[in-house]
Amino acid sequence: MPGLQDLSDKFKDRGLEVVTIDQGESVDQVRYFVERRKYSFRVLLDHDGVVGDKYGVRGIPTSVLVDKTGVVQSITVGNLVSEAEVQKRVKGITKE
Repeated sequence: MPGLQDLSDKFKDRGLEVVTIDQGESVDQVRYFVERRKYSFRVLLDHDGVVGDKYGVRGIPTSVLVDKTGVVQSITVGNLVSEAEVQKRVKGITKE
């Protein structure tokens, strides 16, 4: 998640919004974790797994890049390959 915070910080001025979705933990657990780590991106809760099912999540972490028109550009199960690869993908979908 520190890498997601870095991406958010680097690309927010270009239109990137990082949103994470937590599955299986309580509101209090998630709030404590986010506040303790000082993450500034939004963290949503998917208590019943409906959102995960819609995006085909079969393992955690799963990263989904959605462009500004709402079209899914990529889905990666597991950790993303490298920060450079993530930045390349993000640069391709954010406004110049």
